[in-house]
Amino acid sequence: MTIKVEHRPDQLFQQCAKRDCPPHLENTFIGKVTLPTHRALLGFLNEKVVGREFKDEGELQKVLDTWPEFAKAQGLPYLDKAFATLSVSSRGTVACPDKGPGGPLEVGLVKTGERKRVPYR
Repeated sequence: MTIKVEHRPDQLFQQCAKRDCPPHLENTFIGKVTLPTHRALLGFLNEKVVGREFKDEGELQKVLDTWPEFAKAQGLPYLDKAFATLSVSSRGTVACPDKGPGGPLEVGLVKTGERKRVPYR
């Protein structure tokens, strides 16, 4: 069984990467943390995860564990606790598991022969 990861169907990170931060939000959590982190997550997913095959969840997790180093290399000086780690969730997604204000941030869908895609709420 191989594992693949797909982007979120709502294209959240692609949309964030296209938008400039509104001037009134530049010095807020959204401007300083959320938007830069979403852009870095998209880069990480595109470069390291989406479109690749992994032999099992352990192999995928080894790649997901490199997220903090990737973020730092992209110039993110600080990873908020809600975005600090990535792992495979029990819902069949790749998520930042620490519950932020809206719960775990699901960043991708895990696709295998045994798991079904989980729709977003």
